Amino acid sequence: DLRSEFRNLRKENYHLINQLSLKVKTVKELEAENEMFGKTIELLELENVSHKKELDLIKKENAYRNNYEDKYVENLIKENTSLIEQIKIYNKAIKIYQNKIAMKISRQVKPEFDLYFLNFD
Repeated sequence: DLRSEFRNLRKENYHLINQLSLKVKTVKELEAENEMFGKTIELLELENVSHKKELDLIKKENAYRNNYEDKYVENLIKENTSLIEQIKIYNKAIKIYQNKIAMKISRQVKPEFDLYFLNFD
């Protein structure tokens, strides 16, 4: 009877040893997988740092470009305002010249005041 119990205990012992071996193997595989994930995380963190640096450079470039474009637009507005004023002056000069030509054609006497000061707008 003791032999039978010994055999049963031995079978159970082998079975437990096999289970333990499988669990040890699984733990080693999980450790290896965990190490790979750790390295993957390190690589992703390095890549993330690189992307942050690129993003910072892009933000700086955009800020510089926006500042440059703002100044360019301001200069264009000033230039356009100046050109509009020049156009008004030339329009007045053209009207004065047209009036002088009309007076010459009709042989009218020149007026005593300067036509430039008349508002033709």
